[in-house]
Amino acid sequence: MSKIIESGFVRVAKDHSCEWCSEKINRRENAMHSAVSSEGFIYHFYVHPECHSAMERDEAIDWYEDEPYEPHAQLRGKTTTETESDRIKA
Repeated sequence: MSKIIESGFVRVAKDHSCEWCSEKINRRENAMHSAVSSEGFIYHFYVHPECHSAMERDEAIDWYEDEPYEPHAQLRGKTTTETESDRIKA
């Protein structure tokens, strides 16, 4: 089971890829950073502020599961349901 060690908004010192949408988070931009402990390893995740908002309001995700969503698969700032709906329309 994963455990969040640290989480909060930061200004990133180098470029990162958003865990939610996979778009680039540029150096000096704000992002939500989380450090997660899982099976003896520590992982660091970064997401855009609007992607973090989408994650929080996403009703399709069960956050108590180890793999609650497919990383890098959503559209920027959209929930999984909104992303699916937008892809069907396209």
